[in-house]
Amino acid sequence: MMWNKPVRFACFFVAGLLLSAVLLFTAMELVAFDLNHYMDSYARNEVSQDTGIEMEDLEVVTLEIIDYMRCRQDELNPRVPVDGQETYIFDQRERLHMVDVKNLFVAGKYVRNSGLLILVLSAAFMIWKRSDWPVMLSRLFTGTLVANLGVLALLVLGMVMDFTLLFDWFHYILFDNDLWRLPPTSFMLRMVPEVFFFNTALKIGAIYLAILAALTLAGRGWLRISRTMQQTEKS
Repeated sequence: MMWNKPVRFACFFVAGLLLSAVLLFTAMELVAFDLNHYMDSYARNEVSQDTGIEMEDLEVVTLEIIDYMRCRQDELNPRVPVDGQETYIFDQRERLHMVDVKNLFVAGKYVRNSGLLILVLSAAFMIWKRSDWPVMLSRLFTGTLVANLGVLALLVLGMVMDFTLLFDWFHYILFDNDLWRLPPTSFMLRMVPEVFFFNTALKIGAIYLAILAALTLAGRGWLRISRTMQQTEKS
């Protein structure tokens, strides 16, 4: 029937969006909750010298931030020595901004888990109903990879040309306030300057593409095995 092609395309499009969201939020969590990612950045950007906070104390603060974003603690108000004097390093504006950041991670986790459930149930139904499911899965993975390569290539080009502009638009879209506009003296801004987010975005993109590429190769590999098994059965 004529409507089969549009419906099939719509299903593949939605499945591709869900798969992209699931993998993107997974990659974001892998990077955002990785202590070593922060510590390496602190060392490269000489954050300890700039802030007056020793590396071991920066580790304590970072662990608190990670626990806060993972909803393992209710408040974020770390107190560590700064130039030898005990100091609450985040002011009210910084703490309020982190409330927004935490809410984004909570929402992202919900989208990721919901999307994963829908994809698993859809895949199970497809495997049950269609004998050509290896072909469909392979096409889904390949199509999603190709589409994302195009989108990410444009984003990387934009990052290289003017990362600050993209970074600002990212905040305009995700936040309904300007709490993210922190003064240069902010401890949070000095701990994670713009270069940190540039490198973080590249790392998230690399992990995201690596997982998607692995799924694509696995899908194509299983398709080849499936076709070989079918030919063996016929002969």
